[in-house]
Amino acid sequence: NPRVLDYLVKAGRGLLDPSEINKPIELDDLIQQNITDALTSATKYGYEEKDLRAFLAGLAVLPPPVPVDEYAAAHGMEFAAIESFASDLWPLLERTNHGLMFHDEPTETLIHKRYATLPDALERVASNLLARQDVSVYAARALPRLLHELDDGERLFALAFDDRIPASITSTIGKRNIQYARLKSAT
Repeated sequence: NPRVLDYLVKAGRGLLDPSEINKPIELDDLIQQNITDALTSATKYGYEEKDLRAFLAGLAVLPPPVPVDEYAAAHGMEFAAIESFASDLWPLLERTNHGLMFHDEPTETLIHKRYATLPDALERVASNLLARQDVSVYAARALPRLLHELDDGERLFALAFDDRIPASITSTIGKRNIQYARLKSAT
């Protein structure tokens, strides 16, 4: 797999030396080292570790690609701070024209496994997305899935009967799709 080979080459610790041939190499360990290096670099720039973990937790559960402006609003942070986080976490994250997403599936899986279980971080994102139900199409699409991930049946039920739909959705079909996603997650 070219991505695995890329991780091996970038590890730069002599993993491909003849003396290392018979030693097992865990892909998760290589990815975790990249994550740790990126988080260490970001904390040197003054970011708090809890904010970085919340950043990763949110990305792990929100549907990709996550628009940067929407993600900043979901965290209650400035657009520039999210841009900076994303650049500090390169090459683990990619920034496309449509938003942020993980560079590869093994990275996404590992981050989901290790960071998507931070309830405080995800609660903050859910509360901010809930507040944006009438203005953000992305928030309206993503919130049911996030509340389901949090196993928050009470808010899912309330959201299923919430009349707020983003004003930019003018078609009946678009409004029904949002309502359907809410009802489906609630049930």
